[in-house]
Amino acid sequence: MKDYLNIEEIMSEFDISRSTAWKWIRDGELTTYRFVGDRKTYVKRADLEKLRREPIPIHDAKKEVA
Repeated sequence: MKDYLNIEEIMSEFDISRSTAWKWIRDGELTTYRFVGDRKTYVKRADLEKLRREPIPIHDAKKEVA
């Protein structure tokens, strides 16, 4: 299971909040997994590393004035 991280491990290793982790999951940026007999939610470490390497688009909050 070392190739997978649960939500608490994601929060610790990536220094993000629980809500950010679940937002990434909800937005489809991460796929979740479960192991038989374990109720925790896991994500592949490789998928998280890919997110870490890719730049995140920042949307300009300013509206253009015509």
